[in-house]
Amino acid sequence: MNVTISIVEMDETSKIDQHVAAKTIYSFIKSDSFSKAECVNSALLKSEADFFCIYDADVILSNAAIEGALNILRKDECSIVVPFNKLFLEAERSLRSALIESEAVEDRWLTIDRRSRMSVHADAHYRFVSGGVAIARRNDLLLMGGLNKKMISYGGEDVELLLRARKAGFGVRYLSEFNLIHLAHRRGEHSAPNAHTEANIREMERVKGMTRAEVRAYIGDEIFLLDDESTAVDALHRRLAELSRFDVTRLRHLRNMTNIGLRSLRFKLPL
Repeated sequence: MNVTISIVEMDETSKIDQHVAAKTIYSFIKSDSFSKAECVNSALLKSEADFFCIYDADVILSNAAIEGALNILRKDECSIVVPFNKLFLEAERSLRSALIESEAVEDRWLTIDRRSRMSVHADAHYRFVSGGVAIARRNDLLLMGGLNKKMISYGGEDVELLLRARKAGFGVRYLSEFNLIHLAHRRGEHSAPNAHTEANIREMERVKGMTRAEVRAYIGDEIFLLDDESTAVDALHRRLAELSRFDVTRLRHLRNMTNIGLRSLRFKLPL
């Protein structure tokens, strides 16, 4: 797997530029505030890869989950894959230290069934979330506007992205076989909840209340990332039309397979 890691630092002065690995793409945005959306979108616009992963620095995910997500995206079955089952294993104290120090994380921490979860460690508890990691087809992520630049600081932008993608007509998938580990840490001033949390929630509720047509117009009119807006909006609608045709074809295939299965079952029933 050929992977390029992009790190975007946003601060008044750089604090990590001397510590970034040689093959990592590093960029710095000078600012006295913080916006996760601006950082992620900056890296997205510079990327030339087919697939783009938004990956929080404080989580651990199985390599098999990443490979599974990429296989789905390569088949163009959807636009975004969240490669876990919404189950966060919150690792604290001794478990957190052990996971950080270990060279390889055991599968038992990364493949916890969401439905039959059980307490696996005294220093762990569960949360259910949708964010932390998302892997997308880069062109689709660009067309849907990346992370919503109207959501300031940190908190809720990953959930809003999935909501907006679905409403616009982009497919979103979850992988039920894997969970995510979150390494517990002290919360800083930008951690949610923060001074922008209520405004971010209102923005998410606004998008949630939109129709499909309204979401598509909103992407094109207010949060588009690409420079040539008219061409980009045309590209957005062409891609969504393509995805709609793909969904119809897939539904017809599933219906045909279901009918074949029902006919086969009927023939096997005793008279």
